[in-house]
Amino acid sequence: VNCCMSRTAALQALLKYFLDVQYDNQVRKMAFIALMDLLEFMGPHVATQKRLWAIHISLDEEEVTALVNYASEMMEANRSCVHSLLKDAKLSDCCGVIYKTCDFISRGLLDIHCITPFLKCIGRCSTHDEIVMESVNRYSIHFPNRWELLAVSILNAYVSMLENAMPSFPMLDDTPHRYKFSHLYMSLLNLTQYLVGRNKFDNKNIMKLLSIRLHMHIIDVALSPNGPRAMLELLYAVRETLAVEDVNLVLSFLHQYRSDTGADVTKYYNFLKQSVFKFDSPPHLVPTTAGIIFPVAY
Repeated sequence: VNCCMSRTAALQALLKYFLDVQYDNQVRKMAFIALMDLLEFMGPHVATQKRLWAIHISLDEEEVTALVNYASEMMEANRSCVHSLLKDAKLSDCCGVIYKTCDFISRGLLDIHCITPFLKCIGRCSTHDEIVMESVNRYSIHFPNRWELLAVSILNAYVSMLENAMPSFPMLDDTPHRYKFSHLYMSLLNLTQYLVGRNKFDNKNIMKLLSIRLHMHIIDVALSPNGPRAMLELLYAVRETLAVEDVNLVLSFLHQYRSDTGADVTKYYNFLKQSVFKFDSPPHLVPTTAGIIFPVAY
């Protein structure tokens, strides 16, 4: 057993290096599969069985990062999969890698925070989107007591997209900036639509924690002393995450900012207030200074 574990540890330490981008895809894929097999058959979960506790392994942060980076890179780079069913998707190289990684996340073999890079890519390929969102749903069912970790992992996907775009703010009214703003808006909206329209969590606290913290984060950043005010328009992309019963909390937050700083939050404040009464009605669409079309309640 000691000899076996010694060789396993040596192999484990070596495999993460072959996941690096300097190697061709075939080598990287073989390293990925081997490391995932080690995790599946010798991971920390086997330690719960008395006869197997001595042979379990655990991946360090670098190894987990290498695995997730390789899989999320597949999702980011491949947007043209034509598989219509998840069982068919497993046959595809990119879909197989994404499926296996997300499956491990949903089963708790990989930490739930590993789902964040995949959520950031939602909207690029419907097959991949289905794989990711199905794993999120399964995790919420398998681990109902870990709902807060799930909510924070989803929140981190939104926040990461916003932080990546921050160097581009404040955005000017020109074609390159309009394109960047439109891309960011649609990325946020795509994730929102999947979470709200395609994925219904039994535990309402998941969306409650996510939506309130997300709204407050955007407002805090946009209305900070040197914050980009245009960022407030991104609130429209995440509005549907907010339950009707939580609207008043965000309204009070906006009102407090307006009272303390004199910030102009009237547009979204009025939209949010009216949407409580007319949220089921189709919104008007109006152009903004950034050249993007946003919904406005009527």
